[in-house]
Amino acid sequence: MFRRILVPIDFTPPGDAALALARSHFPDAERRLLHVLDPKRIAADLASSVSAKEERDAMEARELARMIDLAQDRETCTVRVGTAAEGILQEAQAWGADLIVMGTHGRTGLAHFLNGSVAETVVRLAKRPVLIEHDRGA
Repeated sequence: MFRRILVPIDFTPPGDAALALARSHFPDAERRLLHVLDPKRIAADLASSVSAKEERDAMEARELARMIDLAQDRETCTVRVGTAAEGILQEAQAWGADLIVMGTHGRTGLAHFLNGSVAETVVRLAKRPVLIEHDRGA
């Protein structure tokens, strides 16, 4: 029985599908919603290096607020900074997740080569089960 489920959230249809799956198939589990902010995105969005810390904190707070809006009972939210796969794996370990439920964009060919696959990396390196969900509406 899975009691602690980590659900990475990227605010895309596959991520939404993964969250819906975690809720419908594991209604009694405690779920943690995780959003990982890419440092490259943070750097690109910074208006000034003088107030970089404040801007980064504000960006993290905005993403956390978006997740809190999604959250239901028995769901907590957290934001990490780093590469997506690394952040997911670190949070799963630190929080003691029994299962990771995440979406995949299902890219192939050149898009997969250029972007890699966060889901593939997590599946390959995770020390716990990983359940992958596709956006079935696409």
